This record gives sequence, structure tokens and C-alpha cells, in this order.
Amino acid sequence: MTKLWVVDSSILISYLRFGKYEDFLFKNLSKKTLFFPGPVVGELYAGVTMEEDRKDLESLRQALGKNILETTVEDWILAGRCIALYTMRYGKVRPRDHILDILIAITAANVGAVLVTENLRDMKRWKKMLGRMGKGVKLEAPKG
Repeated sequence: MTKLWVVDSSILISYLRFGKYEDFLFKNLSKKTLFFPGPVVGELYAGVTMEEDRKDLESLRQALGKNILETTVEDWILAGRCIALYTMRYGKVRPRDHILDILIAITAANVGAVLVTENLRDMKRWKKMLGRMGKGVKLEAPKG
């Protein structure tokens, strides 16, 4: 069985700024086993402040095409429920600080992919909560 991968913004930012993970990204893009959640693309656009960078990002977005995964209303509902469960068990968090991470994890789970992130600490928290809600997600730290 072919292993599918979903990357979060930490991986793409490290690639765009420092050239990290190039082998992993291009190898799996060419094999069509690498996907990008819509929220990651949104996070990248939010960080673009120069027109040249925006054009580069637009070119990347167009090149990715069907490798960009959409979120559904059901995904948003599950993310909200996940934050509510966390709040009931551990105390209040600010949804705006976590909602995109949860949506990224849900998107990976939806396609049965491994989520690759530099942000393992936070993602492990949401993996645990999603698991309690019946939505399993696999996590890995990046290699390289």
C-alpha cells in the first residue's frame, strides 16, 4: 500500500525559507503521494506581504492543483467539537490559535495520510482529542 503524506505549513515554510525537506517534497510530489490542506495554503497566503512572493505562491498553488485538499462543513464542526472537548477536559483555549491545526489534522485523517509537521507538540494534543472522537490521525516528524 502506498503511503500518503500531508504536510502542514511548518514544512512548507521551512522549505521556502531555508530549502529544508526538498528531497521529501519533490519525491512525493512526483509520486503523487503528497497533499496540502487548504488551511495550509491559507496560512501561507496570510504570511505573504510582498507582491513577488504572492506571485510565487500563486504559481505554487496552481502547480499543486488537485494536491490541495479542501475542508468541509463537517470538518469545521468536528474541529469545533474537538476544541470544546479539550476545554471541558483541560481548560479554556483560544479557538483561533488552534482551529487551523485541527483542520489540518482532520484533513490528513480524511485521506488516510500521515501528517508531517515540525509542530509535533501541538499536533499530538489534537491527535489525542480527535482519537477520542473516533478520528485517528498519524503523525511524523520530518526527516532531513
